[in-house]
Amino acid sequence: MRLGFVSVLSIPVLLITACGGGLPDNVYELDKACGGATYDGATPYAGPPPHRVAVFMPSEVGQLLPEAPDLSDRSAAVDGYLGEPTAVQLVACGTLEGAEQGSSDCGGYVGLARSIPMVRATYRIRVHELRTHREVRSVVVKGADTACPSYISANYTPKRFLSGLTDAQWQSVLDDLVE
Repeated sequence: MRLGFVSVLSIPVLLITACGGGLPDNVYELDKACGGATYDGATPYAGPPPHRVAVFMPSEVGQLLPEAPDLSDRSAAVDGYLGEPTAVQLVACGTLEGAEQGSSDCGGYVGLARSIPMVRATYRIRVHELRTHREVRSVVVKGADTACPSYISANYTPKRFLSGLTDAQWQSVLDDLVE
């Protein structure tokens, strides 16, 4: 845990940042690392590969969701729901940089009479060491995966779908860091 003081409206405020040493029980809870949390108990990004990576990308509503891209070395990508947080050395965090109207729509969903546009999203992918939050890479990538989801939630119908990164794009972003 890190302590620090900042001034808010000329009033000193104690800030407590990060999650100290304790890793969460589940990989999907490592999304806090995208916001700057550090984990002293995480395995350092050092030594021989593979270096395990957890990947988080924004959804249509901006929530960070775990992904498990198919990397060349399959042992390096951590399943966002089933992986062990103790094995993770790196976290890849996507932020939406922009979106341009695509030429396709997704439709045929049960109970939905309209189609949903697919937009070509551009992301900034920042890769950080989980232990220290040291940035080891930052790249901008336009998502090339415009496949429509096979289903949508009955509780939420998005106004648009965002293109994602293909496995080949993830490989170009992460392979040299994890292998």
